[in-house]
Amino acid sequence: MGEIKEIDFEKLQKALEAKITEQEELEQDEIENQESNGNWEGKEDREAKGRQNVKGNQEPVSAGMSEVEDSGQEAEGEKESLKTGRRSDDDEAGSVIEKTGATLTQKPEKREHETKIETEKIAETEIQNKKEAIEESVSDTRKGLGHRIRSEIQKMVGEDPEEIDSKPKKSAEDGEPEVNVEGGIDYSKEYKKQMNFARRFLGEVDHDFEEDASDTDSMTDSASDSAVKSETDPEVETDGEAEEQDRKMAAAVKALSAATIFVEGENRRDEKFLEEEDEGPSMSERTQAVISNLNEYKKKLWAYRKKKWVRLGAVVLGVLLLLFIATQVVKYWTYDSYSRQTELTGEDTAAASYSKVGDKVLRFSLDGAVLYDEGGDTLWTSSYTMYAPAVDSCGDTMVIYDTQGTSMYVYQEKGEVGKISTDMPIIKAKVAKQGVVAAILESGENTWIQYYDKDGSSIASFKTTLDSPGYPLDLALSEDGLLMAVSYLQINQGMPETKIEFYNWSSIGQNQMDNMVNSYTLKDSIAPQAEYLDSSTCIVFRDDGFTVYEGPQIPKELASIDEEKEIVSTFHNKSYVGYVVHSDDADKSFTMKVYNLKGREVFQEDFDFDYDYITMDDNQVLMYNSNQMCTYSLAGVKKFEGDIKEGMLSNVLPFGSNRYLLVTEGGTCTIKLK
Repeated sequence: MGEIKEIDFEKLQKALEAKITEQEELEQDEIENQESNGNWEGKEDREAKGRQNVKGNQEPVSAGMSEVEDSGQEAEGEKESLKTGRRSDDDEAGSVIEKTGATLTQKPEKREHETKIETEKIAETEIQNKKEAIEESVSDTRKGLGHRIRSEIQKMVGEDPEEIDSKPKKSAEDGEPEVNVEGGIDYSKEYKKQMNFARRFLGEVDHDFEEDASDTDSMTDSASDSAVKSETDPEVETDGEAEEQDRKMAAAVKALSAATIFVEGENRRDEKFLEEEDEGPSMSERTQAVISNLNEYKKKLWAYRKKKWVRLGAVVLGVLLLLFIATQVVKYWTYDSYSRQTELTGEDTAAASYSKVGDKVLRFSLDGAVLYDEGGDTLWTSSYTMYAPAVDSCGDTMVIYDTQGTSMYVYQEKGEVGKISTDMPIIKAKVAKQGVVAAILESGENTWIQYYDKDGSSIASFKTTLDSPGYPLDLALSEDGLLMAVSYLQINQGMPETKIEFYNWSSIGQNQMDNMVNSYTLKDSIAPQAEYLDSSTCIVFRDDGFTVYEGPQIPKELASIDEEKEIVSTFHNKSYVGYVVHSDDADKSFTMKVYNLKGREVFQEDFDFDYDYITMDDNQVLMYNSNQMCTYSLAGVKKFEGDIKEGMLSNVLPFGSNRYLLVTEGGTCTIKLK
């Protein structure tokens, strides 16, 4: 079978309006005839009689409409919101059908033809009542019922009825109705039958539902007979046409009622199925709920973490701010006096020297050495005999050697750890943390570089001459003792120059001659001083500047600073390098320049303090002479300058930013700047 054509309700409305117009014309003619005959009755009397007749004819229609009411009983128990909506629509539909059916399905009683006037009155009343009912039905249909029925029919049964009937019915176990039947009526077939008749009434006879054509034909037989009769019997033409129109109108209303019942039944079954499905949340709803809760949790967690990090950031920022403020205060804080923390010891300081070893103080002399802690307590003492003792230290390890002598003593915090005797006089010696010692030995025209273990055994030895590789001016040993730098003075075509050679005592240098892994030639320069700052960084001071070399295995040049003026003094710590030159300012005698290890200038400051000694501690530059002391911060700020009243100074050892150990002719004491 083909597809069901869409019902043209606009065409149905036009047909109804055409019939109404025809009846109005007949009414007008009757009114004119009555006026001409003087038999006019008041409008109110006619309307009263019409309402009486309509009331009497409504009972069969109401009985027929009970099926509609019965079909809604299955919807009991549905949700309150659905019940309310559906009942309001049912009431609207029932009202329209009741009113229209009351008018269109009423069959006129046996008409009395005794008098022409009586017949005209009854006809006029019926026509008026029909007109009012039809107008009200059309208005209500336009407002809601017709539009809803049309949309529901198109949506629910807009496909071939055979396809609807052939669709598999879900069992009761699946929660859906088994058959499309309610109250013993197959509304699918009823709808087909009524729809065919409605199409024939509208003239759309190009297609019928084949299997229900016979049922529909029976509905139109009476209408056809009436039409034939009206043609053959002119006297009853008006009454026959009216009856035929009534039957057609009633059939149309019945078709609409059946369609409404069918659609409402389908909707109720769908709603019932949906209600059964909604009894418990579906998996998708549960998943959505879980996802929603998870998203909510993530948001709360993110807010908590954000709040936590904000608090932590605020605390860190506050701490950093306090540290910055404290640093700036310390950086620019100055002192104008001092106070003595300890009394002078009264010991003989003229025959002894003092050196700072880590945070301890070493006192050494011609006949022995003593190590003191920061509080002045003795850690150990050692006896020896030397003519010109000198000291070198690395961390807490130190070596005391006899210049131009042949003995060296190695010490650590617990005391002596080794003694070394040489075959030739010692020019200079350097020590590493583990106690190994490198020394320059001299014998006539030849010099030797000797490398000793702390127990006195020789690790390496090689001879040097002025021609090759040169005369050793200084040497430096890395903290771990694996690297050694030697500054050689050479004469090239009558001009002095310096050659810096690096030796590696690990396996890296075993394959190299004399373990030398790298060398640099400094033309037109003399480098009298070399120092290792740690295990890989070496500074070489030249008469015209300094050079920084870096490398844990094979050192390479990192930075170089050239100075045009004559360098008066040099100083350094593990992070900075500085020197003093004469100033161009007439009011200032000297200029101090400080650089970091990459060659960037940290500060430059002119000063006129007449110093004898200069040194650099971790956070300051210290200068002193026999009766005065002056300090500068690493920002170039003069922290203190003043006279020392405790006696003639021979040494000043810094301990912290404002505490110092003074070595005077009357002994030692500790002062604090304020």
